[in-house]
Amino acid sequence: MITERMDRNIDFLTHNRQAWNSLSQKGNRWTVPFGDDAVSKARSGNLELVLTPCRHVPIHWYPSKGSRILALASGGGQQVPLLAAAGYHVVSFDNSEMQLEADKNTCTKFGLDVECVHGDMNDLSALGDSSFDAVFNPCSTGFVPNVAQVYGQVGRVLKPGGIFMTGFVKPIYYLFDIFKAEKGDFRLKYSQPYSDLESLDDVELKHFLDANEPLVYGHSLTAHIKGQLDAGMFLVDMFEDIWGEGNPVDRYFPAFMATCSRKSTSNSIGSFHR
Repeated sequence: MITERMDRNIDFLTHNRQAWNSLSQKGNRWTVPFGDDAVSKARSGNLELVLTPCRHVPIHWYPSKGSRILALASGGGQQVPLLAAAGYHVVSFDNSEMQLEADKNTCTKFGLDVECVHGDMNDLSALGDSSFDAVFNPCSTGFVPNVAQVYGQVGRVLKPGGIFMTGFVKPIYYLFDIFKAEKGDFRLKYSQPYSDLESLDDVELKHFLDANEPLVYGHSLTAHIKGQLDAGMFLVDMFEDIWGEGNPVDRYFPAFMATCSRKSTSNSIGSFHR
C-alpha cells in the first residue's frame, strides 16, 4: 500500500514564531527572564552571558562600554537586560513577540533602556547600515534555512571594525538519529545540510509539529564560517561547548561552537578575486 507523503509546504517563519511564543509561555530554559542577582552582577561589571548552553563569553570579546549592540534573536529577558545593565545601548531584534515582551518587561523592571524591534533575522532592513558596534547572536541561526543571508545582513549593519558574536550547533550533531541519540545510541541517519522539513520522515516530523517545536536547520561549517567571511568579516576567536544537563552526546563530542568575528575596515577581506 502506498501512502501519500505529508504536506511539507509549511511557512517556517510563522511556525517558528508561534513555536517560540509557545515555549515562552511554557517556561523553556531560554525564555525565563534573569533576576536581581544576574542584573546586579552585570551592573558591577561581571557580565556572564552565553552564546551556547554552558560556557560564558570571554570578556575580551565585548566592545567598550557605551557601545551600541544588536541583540539578534536574543529575546527572552536574559542577554538583553544584562547587556543593558552592563552599560551598553541595546536593540533587541526577535521573531517572537513573547520573547521581545520578556525583554521589555525585564528591562522596565530594572529601570533599563532597550529598543525592541519585531522581525525576521533574514531581513534587517529596518536597521541602518553600519549602525552597530557589535551584534550578539546566541544559537538561533539553526532556525533559518539560509544562514549566509543572515550573516550578510549582520555584515551590513555592523560598523567597520564591529564585532560579531554568534553560537551554533555543529553540523555533525544533525547526522544522528534524533530519537536514538537522546538515549545515548548514536547511529548515522541524516546527511548535510540537514532540515527538519526535508530530512525527517513523516512520523518524526509529525512528532515535532504536534509538539509545536521550532523547525531546525543544520548548516555546514562552510555555511557558517565562509558565510561570515563572504559578509566581510574575519574570524578572531572561537570556542566549543557542550549541551550540559546530562545530555548523552556530551560524552563523545562538544556539539556547539561559538565564534567572534570583526567586520573588515577595508574591502580586501572577505572575498578572493579570481
